[in-house]
Amino acid sequence: MNALRIVFQPRLLLLVCFIASVSIPGHCQTSSPINRDIPVELQATDPEIRALLEEARSSVDIGNYDVAFSKAKTALDLAETKRLVGDKALAEQLVAIGYFGSGKVEDSLKLYRASLQDAIDSSNLVLQADVLVALSTSPQSQGNLTGALDLLTRALELANQSKNIIIKARVLGELGKIQLLAGKIEEGSKSVQEALQIDRANGYMSEPLHAVYLGYAVLSESPPDLTKAIAQF
Repeated sequence: MNALRIVFQPRLLLLVCFIASVSIPGHCQTSSPINRDIPVELQATDPEIRALLEEARSSVDIGNYDVAFSKAKTALDLAETKRLVGDKALAEQLVAIGYFGSGKVEDSLKLYRASLQDAIDSSNLVLQADVLVALSTSPQSQGNLTGALDLLTRALELANQSKNIIIKARVLGELGKIQLLAGKIEEGSKSVQEALQIDRANGYMSEPLHAVYLGYAVLSESPPDLTKAIAQF
């Protein structure tokens, strides 16, 4: 058993996967109405819905999860009323995160799947890739790394089609992490390093997370270079 597998015990793996795999807007929001770390494809087109989702994300930032869920649910209801499929997909994604955080995993997965279908119907490649990353947490939590890799590989294909480097970096980081866990050390290191290159070239906020993944890649080498890994962390 290598050092990487020792570090990632099942419960810790589920937590890490959730934190890393929630949508981009869930952990890159700032007080600015337009955040360059959030692709335009992940921002609602309707001003009222967009404002509600931004309030939800801001509430998450300060730990007010009940308010965040309420705002996201209101945004979802409004998107359904206005029949805005693309905005509905974004709201479904945030509500799904709320369900997951409250332990309602099945409700969360159901809503994520609805979000994916709405993203497909609205031809939103970036959102499709983002939701597939989130959905990959389900097989991950069950130890089904092959299933997770399949979803993340699909996500990377969509990210490449979208030509959006923000979502590409996100998908590469998560794909690299699972490749490492699956024992595909060379592939995982390459994926994480590519994600880091994109982060550093553009100043994206995902750089620290991907830097940690690269530290695990160093630990997974045979033999592991502890000094290098510590420096990376």
